[in-house]
Amino acid sequence: MRSTHGQSPDLSRDDIEVRELRTDDLDWVVAIDREHSGESRVEYYRLKLRESQSDTGIRISLAAIVDGAPAGFVMGRLYYGEFGSPEQSAILDSLGIAKKVAGKGVGTALLRQLEMNLSGLRIEKIETQVSWDQFDLLAFFRHEGFRPSARICLELPLAGRRRPRRVDDERGLRAGRPASLSLDRHARRLQPA
Repeated sequence: MRSTHGQSPDLSRDDIEVRELRTDDLDWVVAIDREHSGESRVEYYRLKLRESQSDTGIRISLAAIVDGAPAGFVMGRLYYGEFGSPEQSAILDSLGIAKKVAGKGVGTALLRQLEMNLSGLRIEKIETQVSWDQFDLLAFFRHEGFRPSARICLELPLAGRRRPRRVDDERGLRAGRPASLSLDRHARRLQPA
């Protein structure tokens, strides 16, 4: 058995039961999440569990049980094309491991079962997002073979947002005429198309 980051050796695969996540798992899912986030996100997980049970009929969210006690969970959903891409993929949107079994192979067992389930559905990749400062989670995903994707995630904060002036108004371009963005090594310039 291998040791992870100076913690206890991995549990045997036989010691970790992986099963489908159920709506009656809500309390312990919230408790494990609270161990890491410091928040009780009951409504968030109630909604996620409800969605996982009714979404497509294909359930990919899983629970890990060790010695009869909840040890971790993974929640996700399937997409058959998103953002203009026709590729089928699975989105892993929540992963939680009880601190008492962290580093003992529970997360790996959950991902292995998820991979087996998804390959049976001919899903070829799993995508997820991680905050840049979640170093332990980034290290875990890296260890499991995840790599940065070629996509850039963008976000637009809406609170207190002022609408910018239209680019064509600012640049004096004729209204209604499309503009193209021309990038060179030194500057960005808007030019009429």
